[in-house]
Amino acid sequence: MTSMHAARLGGDDYQHLYSWFLALALKLPGEQAWKVTVEDKTGEKVDDVTVRYKSDATQPDCYYQIKFHIDQRSMYSYHSLITGKKGKSLLENFWKSWKKLSPGASERGIELCLLSNWAWDSQDALGQLVSGFHDRIKVDVFMAASSDSPIGQIRQTWQQKLQASDEDFKAFISCLYFQLGYSSTNLEKQVLDRMRWLQLKTDTITLKAITNIVRGWIKGDQHEIDLYLLNETLKNRNQDFYLPKEQERFVTIHMETVKNAKPTSEPDYHLDWVDLFVPDEKGFGGHQLKDPTGWNTVLRPQLFEIEKKISATNPYTLIKASGWSRLSQWFAFGYVFASVAGYTIEVDLPNQHWRTDVEANQDFSLEVTSAGGSFDGEPISGKGTTVVVGISAETSLDPDIRRYLETQTTSVLAVLLLQAKPDRLRNAGDAVALANIVKKRVSAFVRQQNASRLLLFYNGPAVGACFIGHRLNKVCPETQIMEYQPGQGYAPSFLLR
Repeated sequence: MTSMHAARLGGDDYQHLYSWFLALALKLPGEQAWKVTVEDKTGEKVDDVTVRYKSDATQPDCYYQIKFHIDQRSMYSYHSLITGKKGKSLLENFWKSWKKLSPGASERGIELCLLSNWAWDSQDALGQLVSGFHDRIKVDVFMAASSDSPIGQIRQTWQQKLQASDEDFKAFISCLYFQLGYSSTNLEKQVLDRMRWLQLKTDTITLKAITNIVRGWIKGDQHEIDLYLLNETLKNRNQDFYLPKEQERFVTIHMETVKNAKPTSEPDYHLDWVDLFVPDEKGFGGHQLKDPTGWNTVLRPQLFEIEKKISATNPYTLIKASGWSRLSQWFAFGYVFASVAGYTIEVDLPNQHWRTDVEANQDFSLEVTSAGGSFDGEPISGKGTTVVVGISAETSLDPDIRRYLETQTTSVLAVLLLQAKPDRLRNAGDAVALANIVKKRVSAFVRQQNASRLLLFYNGPAVGACFIGHRLNKVCPETQIMEYQPGQGYAPSFLLR
């Protein structure tokens, strides 16, 4: 009785800690997680925790069955997966879940994952077909093995046990994912690493609170966890989770291309590019480099070099940015310190600081101003692989883009013109909403047009350019930022790819 009780407690803590680890992915834009469900009834027999991903993600939704064992007296094998001590075996339970879930799955499909601190038996014949790179059965080899071989006999045994057709059996095997030998020590380390990344406390009291939170979600019938609920949970327990402001770990970068201004404190990195630009009528650094090739041969490499140094030498992912620079430089800055890489950017503005990790304002939107009013865009030539997107977060730049298109000899497939509503960014929540909507709408537009090159025009506060750049990854194979040249129109600046 004591052993079973210990296993139950250990199993709950192990499961709840992993559920928390998956829930924290909601705060990491690069993970593309949309919702985490604990004790998910829709998962049928694979129901401990589910991760559902955003509509534009590529990875399939993943359903986890989590098994914790108090000692290492046994291991998993092809035989143990079809042997049930009580009722159905693990494989049969996974099969039942697959039959329920697969008909309604998206094109990305589903994954069914067995996660356990028990490892795979090294003497088991099937083990040689479980890839050490992605923890899945090598399906083509498994299905092609002759029926009289050890692998072929395992395949026949499993298929007969499930009474599955060849087609269904192959599809089912393709979605299995084995995350085995995953000790509670490794799990705790990964949770701590993710919490440090998110600037959360990592002491023993905090870890104990985690399992209580997940338990509370389940007991309170709050099974579906989205980013809002997670943030509310952390906010309500602010003293338990968030590091005090004075303990926040960060790197400071001062970037100047317009005018030299002494930062309030000595930055970790100082980018002084003022003298590289053609002076404007006031003697400040203008909109064009003295050597226009320098956007991608000088400035962009320097930004990436700083990011490389930071990622190699610091565990800090909060970047505090300051300085007076034009829109293109802020686009590139946000792009280099991308959300997908786990960075948070805080931009120093007069009397305030805007951060990329605040909640997006729900009353902010973008409306289509190009002809037709569709997010599919307005057809221009219908030829080529280049599309144009214009984003106005202040005065509309639509006329400027029309004039630019009239002068171009390169074919443009289509144009999508967007206007912010309200037409000014009121706070960081608006800037986050702007970046999120641009990411979603422009990604869909590029896919719909099957474009490989994007010309991106923007009119608005520099902080908006930074926040958009922060979310620009994987929008298009090539994104050409366009910089306004007073009296001349637009010219290319950074090429992001």
